[in-house]
Amino acid sequence: MGNSSNRGKVNIILNAVGTMLVYSGHFGISAMSPSILAQYNGKKGVNEHLIFNGFALSSISTVVFCPFIAPTISKIGTKASLVLGGVLMGALNCSLYYPAALTFLVGTGLNGIGCALMRASSLKYLTDNSPTEKLARNLGLHWSIFMQCIFVGNLIMLLGVGNSTYISDGLRYEYTICY
Repeated sequence: MGNSSNRGKVNIILNAVGTMLVYSGHFGISAMSPSILAQYNGKKGVNEHLIFNGFALSSISTVVFCPFIAPTISKIGTKASLVLGGVLMGALNCSLYYPAALTFLVGTGLNGIGCALMRASSLKYLTDNSPTEKLARNLGLHWSIFMQCIFVGNLIMLLGVGNSTYISDGLRYEYTICY
């Protein structure tokens, strides 16, 4: 019983750390996107409103996909949903390899769906693997680890990019691959 309980704690912590790392990348790329797209202003459909429109689309796609989250997780399973959510969140990273209005909007739309799926499946995994009497503690632990993504993602961007207004293709590729 003790070994099973310890494995459950480790899995819950690994789930929280994994989700935190994926979202750290999300926040880092979100912070880098304006600098990247500013270099393409006036080209390939990119304009000063694209960042706002893209992240608004991300939020809208998250909300629109919400009714389909539970059926998706039930159909493909919790772990597959975690992986699929992470892959879809990576669409934003991929859209910055070829910065254009269409690729950015598609990337942010898929990113929103991935965010919804990743958070829901991460919390489902947590609740499925927590005994009722430990659920509140495990949710608090998960949330406290996960929320470090805001700090970590933006800290990485601060240390890596700083106050640069120009981000070279090499640096852009390096960061999008790392995230």
